[in-house]
Amino acid sequence: MRLRPQYLEDGFHTPLTIFTPEKAAALYSSYQDYVARYGTDGKLEGDLRFRLHVVAKWARDIVFAPNLVAAVKDVLDTDHLLCWDSDLNIKPPGTQSFYSWHQDGTYSGHSPASGVLTAWIALSPAPTAAGCLLFRPGSHLSQLPHLETQDPSNLLAVGQTIPEDHILTLNKPVAAPLAPGQASLHHWNCVHASGPNTTEHERVGLAVRYIRTDVHSSARGGVKECVTLVSGEYTGDEWELEEDLEEEYGDEEWESHRKGAEREKSNYFTGTGAEGFK
Repeated sequence: MRLRPQYLEDGFHTPLTIFTPEKAAALYSSYQDYVARYGTDGKLEGDLRFRLHVVAKWARDIVFAPNLVAAVKDVLDTDHLLCWDSDLNIKPPGTQSFYSWHQDGTYSGHSPASGVLTAWIALSPAPTAAGCLLFRPGSHLSQLPHLETQDPSNLLAVGQTIPEDHILTLNKPVAAPLAPGQASLHHWNCVHASGPNTTEHERVGLAVRYIRTDVHSSARGGVKECVTLVSGEYTGDEWELEEDLEEEYGDEEWESHRKGAEREKSNYFTGTGAEGFK
């Protein structure tokens, strides 16, 4: 049974079981090793949360997981897939950090939005109390205005949030709790948010941004960005294909990571009040 019809109606699909509990635990352990190696006082900041699949084999295992890729190909209705980014979404235990109501495509410049989705894969438990994702069904059909706030608890890069008068016109939110190894898929324009983590354990997920090969960029910075070929082939000139990962955390891999991150930020933050990711 195809996932696409319900996805097109609601703008999201959840949950999908991608990994066994044992594999999910191994991925979480690899994430912890990454934090221990590159974090500052146990915390990842800025570019170190982004483009993980370029440097980390464990993140690449998630991006290329066969049943995840199959689900994404189903809902995007294509055999040809690229990965634009993969970023860690981390909420420490007992904190007030949150993601406000927003649409992923507001600053990215991808078009058409229907050719882009976010797959959110839980590496640790993500129940409602930990601030799981909340989706607004049917909210993916148009781009809504966003305001840039300065709330330090807002984990979004420029604190972007949809004004309350627009939120009130949308359908009631649907919570998407996930167990480790499960995933949700949501449309690039699906309105979503997540609240604080009130549990005693961190909530960690990897957000993978998949795009069809016909998607183009109208990003305000005008820089050609880097992508990874996941499935099928890409013969266009809109994106620059990244090399395969040869050595985990190798010098060449980190240089590729730096180049891709700088290009992405050059486009994403043009015209905003921010210069980089939190």
